Amino acid sequence: MKFPRVWVDGTTKGTPLPSAPNKQGPKRAIVVTLLLVVAAPVLSRLPGRATPEFHTVLEVIATQMALTIGVLALARACSHYTNIFIVKCLED
Repeated sequence: MKFPRVWVDGTTKGTPLPSAPNKQGPKRAIVVTLLLVVAAPVLSRLPGRATPEFHTVLEVIATQMALTIGVLALARACSHYTNIFIVKCLED
């Protein structure tokens, strides 16, 4: 069952305030990708071994970061609606 989206002021019409377009996004993504591609062979030649415990710690950190980013994205997506509809957003 679809529920109407209700804004904080109680109306079902209108749109949220527009944000400024991010013109640096694509350029930044290309630069970061190129840096990672160039750095990968250099870093793979460095000597050293990591223990299994270190790998586990890195996985825990990555999981916590992913969960945090997911919660922030969900909160941002539902932030324009009333609190009751955040629960409905989670149910859909």
